[in-house]
Amino acid sequence: MSSREEILAVVTSEVRALIISGRRPPVPLDDILKDYCEVVGEPLPFRRLGYRSAQDLLEATRNFNFQTYGSTVYITAKSSAKSDHIASMVRQQKSSKSKGSLSRPNPQQRVFQNVAPAYQQQRYSQQQHQQYSQQQQKEVLQKQKQQKLQLQQQQQHQRNHVQNKLQNQLQNQQQNQLHNQLQKQLQQQQENLKQQHEKELTEKKLEIAKLQEVVNGLRKHGEEKQRQLEEIKVQDEQKLKERKQEIKKLEKELEHFQRKAEAKELLDKKLENVAPKIASNTPVLAKDKKQHQGENQATKKVGELEKVAPKIGYFRPGNEQTLAKDKEHHSKEDVHLGRIDICNMNGRSNGNGHGRTMAGKPPQRPILGNGAPHRGGGPGAAFDTPISSKNRGMQQRSSVNDRLKLQQQPAATPVTANQTPMPVAVPITPPKTPETPSTKPNQRAPRTSPKIPKSRSPSKFEFNSDATRDPIATLKAYCDFKNLEQPAYRIFENVDRSQIVCSVTVGAYVYSCYPKEFTDEPTARRETARTAIEKINTAESRQPLAICTLTDHEFIDGLYQKLRQYPNGIIGHKLEEWYEQTFNHHLPSHWHDLVVESSKIRLENNVHSFILLANVPASPKPNRAEFQRHEMPELRLPWMNEVDHSLGRHHDWSMYITHCDSTKQVWARLIDQISSLEKLTMHLNKHVPARTLITDPIEQNMYLVEVTEGWSRVRVLSVDAKQRTCRCHFVDFGDVAQFEFEDLVGCPPQFLMLPAQAICMGMYALEKFADHPHAQAVLLKELAGQRVVARILTTEKQFNELGGCAQGIWKDDRRSACLVGTLYDTSTVEDIHLNDLVANSISRNTPVPMLSPDQKSNPVLISHINEGGDLTVLLRNEDLKFVERSIANTVADIGEKHRVTYSDLLRDRLVFVCDESVEGLKQWYRGMLTTKPENAEEETFDVYYVDDGRLRKTHISNIYRLEANNLALAGYPPLALRVRLHDVPDIVGDMLGRLRGLMPPRSEAILKVMDGSGSDKLPMVNVYVRGQDANAMYMCVNTAIQMEYEMQRITRPQTYDDGGLHFNPNGQLQRRNSFGSAVSSHSSGSLSFSDHVLPVTPPVTPTIKEYEAIPAVGAYFEVRIALSINPGHFAVQPYKCYNQFQHLMKDLQAHCKGAAAQGVQPSRVTIGEAYAAPDSDNVYHRVIIRKIYDEIITVRFVDVGDDGVVACDQLRKLPLALAELPKMAIPAQLYGIQLADVLWTQENCVRFRMLTLGKKFIGIVRRLSKLKDDTLALCLELVDTSTPQDIKLHEILINEKHAQPEPKV
Repeated sequence: MSSREEILAVVTSEVRALIISGRRPPVPLDDILKDYCEVVGEPLPFRRLGYRSAQDLLEATRNFNFQTYGSTVYITAKSSAKSDHIASMVRQQKSSKSKGSLSRPNPQQRVFQNVAPAYQQQRYSQQQHQQYSQQQQKEVLQKQKQQKLQLQQQQQHQRNHVQNKLQNQLQNQQQNQLHNQLQKQLQQQQENLKQQHEKELTEKKLEIAKLQEVVNGLRKHGEEKQRQLEEIKVQDEQKLKERKQEIKKLEKELEHFQRKAEAKELLDKKLENVAPKIASNTPVLAKDKKQHQGENQATKKVGELEKVAPKIGYFRPGNEQTLAKDKEHHSKEDVHLGRIDICNMNGRSNGNGHGRTMAGKPPQRPILGNGAPHRGGGPGAAFDTPISSKNRGMQQRSSVNDRLKLQQQPAATPVTANQTPMPVAVPITPPKTPETPSTKPNQRAPRTSPKIPKSRSPSKFEFNSDATRDPIATLKAYCDFKNLEQPAYRIFENVDRSQIVCSVTVGAYVYSCYPKEFTDEPTARRETARTAIEKINTAESRQPLAICTLTDHEFIDGLYQKLRQYPNGIIGHKLEEWYEQTFNHHLPSHWHDLVVESSKIRLENNVHSFILLANVPASPKPNRAEFQRHEMPELRLPWMNEVDHSLGRHHDWSMYITHCDSTKQVWARLIDQISSLEKLTMHLNKHVPARTLITDPIEQNMYLVEVTEGWSRVRVLSVDAKQRTCRCHFVDFGDVAQFEFEDLVGCPPQFLMLPAQAICMGMYALEKFADHPHAQAVLLKELAGQRVVARILTTEKQFNELGGCAQGIWKDDRRSACLVGTLYDTSTVEDIHLNDLVANSISRNTPVPMLSPDQKSNPVLISHINEGGDLTVLLRNEDLKFVERSIANTVADIGEKHRVTYSDLLRDRLVFVCDESVEGLKQWYRGMLTTKPENAEEETFDVYYVDDGRLRKTHISNIYRLEANNLALAGYPPLALRVRLHDVPDIVGDMLGRLRGLMPPRSEAILKVMDGSGSDKLPMVNVYVRGQDANAMYMCVNTAIQMEYEMQRITRPQTYDDGGLHFNPNGQLQRRNSFGSAVSSHSSGSLSFSDHVLPVTPPVTPTIKEYEAIPAVGAYFEVRIALSINPGHFAVQPYKCYNQFQHLMKDLQAHCKGAAAQGVQPSRVTIGEAYAAPDSDNVYHRVIIRKIYDEIITVRFVDVGDDGVVACDQLRKLPLALAELPKMAIPAQLYGIQLADVLWTQENCVRFRMLTLGKKFIGIVRRLSKLKDDTLALCLELVDTSTPQDIKLHEILINEKHAQPEPKV
């Protein structure tokens, strides 16, 4: 019973007792309430119990009745077994009292005889009766008092009991709350300890993993070195074997010549006996004698070869080719040539000395210095044109034409075992794979990705020499090899029908011979097939190249090291191809500016091109006595003592910002030292030395220059002797300027006593903004000329380890600061964190990319072409270089801990996405979610690549935080711009494939905006692209598309299938423009295209997309096994999409077996299109056409994963709504077992099928494998979690001897 019910019971008993012991019922309710207050000591607690009045409370007990007379409410108690005896006793008491006081005694009969005694007797009896009544009333009253006292005691006991119970409950509740709080605190402490332990364990694991990676890297490096040594050893043995064979051949030739000489001696003896014949045959014999002398000379030369051959050593590839040529021919002339070649290779030449001259180095020249400001590499530089060589380096005196005429004869010393042969002269045009020189230990190698030799894939078609003789048959063989539809040729006639143009369709691409025209069809087909083979071969041979992330200095240094191997240089039109093959990344777009400003490389112009050459390294300059170099003392920084540092105090320095180069180089002066600099400046202005002509400044020496503010101390960084200028650094301010030699004045030693006042430091957490193209303007605006407090985060020990120089360390023409700090503005009430202020200002002031209007040229990269024919382009500028360089740098720092969470997706604007959809290669993009997630269980999201233009479904395991890794990249605006082709028809059908083939991703183009964009339309542009050849002219894509459609109209006038074209009654082509009523400038009529347009549209065949949301390597993937052939070939379905797939199959059966299903004509079926087809059980599935054999068609069931054969009449058209779900079948292989070179038995396959088919597993993605048909397959570790203990499928197969463990690499 609860406390409320107990209180109601006590109140009920008390009120009932008052009613019974009070007046005769009914009793007024007000009287009862007054009595209750007097007896209990408090009013009736109806409000505390939640009632509006006392009557409501008493009615709720259901123990009382109420009656209302007028305004008075009377209350009576309902009868009960417990209170009936009390009520009866009270009634008896009241009735006896009333009889004794009010009734009269019964009259007695009068007895006249003996009256007095009778009267006395009667009176006596009355008195006795009255006494008895009074005594009885007293007893009743006493009993009532006792009962009332007992009732009060009972009520008091009940109240005490209730109060004690309430107090106990309250104490119990408090104890329970205290116990719960203690338990929660204990759990929280345990959780914190657990998290701390896990964190420490994770850190230790990461350290172990890093150490393991280092060990693996060292092991791989050692193995690679060992492999290289073995290869070199094998090559040396092979070369030695070839030399021995060559010597044996020469010995055989020597024997042959000796025998021939002996025979001739015998012949001479015989001829001496025949004098008459000798006289008659004198000319002939003279000729034989001359020939004999030549043979003797050849014999001598062979003897010399025997002596020279062991000393030749190992030749370079070019010399091996010459030696191979010597092996093939053994005539006298070949022996002479071979000897000459060998002499040339060893430096013994009887020429005019040109070979020795070319083997030397070009004249010396000084270094220019830093060169151009930092700009990252971009793909290709086909649009850069060489400018005049006004600011270039010192050139050799010999002209380009003279150099081309020289015959290369380099001088070299004999090669010994410990010596490397001198490089041999090579042709100007480099080979496809120029030789890579060995990098010396003290040289800085360019930062390029190592080339890994790739094994030839069996799936690659090799084009042999038959491709030029019979290109049509070769192209047909290529399609058969690739399982493509046979090449489809189409012939188009020009306007006057005198010439024809041909195109061929190969798979999804269309190749055309345009602009070439032919008179007959066989020639057109043959030339078109040859063009297609060339383009296919070029496209397949070119591998996707990485983005150039080298700095300007690293690019010039690496290019210079390679160019030194080519004394004759690299021709301009081969430069890009050679650079990509050598360095495995794109040539930076601003390479020409860097080369012009560099002192290591020079350009020489030819008639039709230019040549890139390496200058000779400058030799050490002699000491000059013009001004003796005096070093300035190093500035002493205000480091705190060890006691203050141990107390946790910070290095807070008051500084004045003088100049800002980047977030890594902020120049400032200590405010305490400003007075010393002012005194020095005053003395400089008063006692400046007399001007002396500076003919040759020395790098790193101190000079004086006069500027607007007066005289300042500068240090020469680099000298350009040709232009007579030098770059100077203001040591007291930090900025750099260019001066002529005449502006410099020698600095006397007395002005070098004061240390350089400018301090170089980096801004903490802003390293990623260092190369930001818009950072310096913000830095100069926000910081330059400001007084700040710099909190130096670098300790004195770290400062000394980094070099201990206040102005930073100058190395490789670059400066790196030794101090890092956070800047604060303390001039306001609250301190302003200037690092955060600068970061936010840079992001806000970065402009959004925009196309130049008014038909100006916009160099762009084609990023993506969507299904509607709209283009996504990227402007080729500094913004693109910075973003690509930042992405490459961020990838190196990314880790598992940077994966996003649900809260990160709700907060962050941009994310970092890893895309492995292209051949399993990891490509990184900045992405934006189209919609925010609704709950934490979502795993797949639609992500828009803001720098690419594509929209892809991405698994959460492939999404990483961007703001936590690179704040500069996260705040950069999106670079992808969407445009639309101007004045062209709707791009549908095969025209979309042609357009994508003409402009593949990352191809360069020029845009011109023809009509500006409004609120509801895209910019209308003309696109110009260059052909396959680097020297080809630009062509307008818009005009080419218009011509293609017009040619289709001429050759195919049918109106029922016009490829999406719209024509008016005059035969004019309806084109797409930014305004519906605008007339094309290429039209030939005056009527508007919008008049009488035929509403003809081609049938649209739906396409089924691949499943894109593949989890990252190491992530979990819940799957269902849809196809089970063997452990190396099965297919899985994403289990989260299984319900959608079931609904799709239900709708597909209803559609294909209903009256609305449509068949397909055999002539309309094309490889790659999507349809519906039944299986052997007459269940319809979604299929993709793979091969066509007349009426028999090979299809792939995209939701199951296997192939099948159906008849053409079994195909049904697939509605667009049923093609929205991506392909559900994903090829997979089992992880943990041996898969290569394994023949699976029937028993193995049956057991694997029994364990997997139709079951659900938790898959762990281990890697992406490439199958024989070039498709990607997931290598999954399948785990069955339906049992209490996880079961790994590969372990079951290994234990049952159905598979072998995967060999360890």
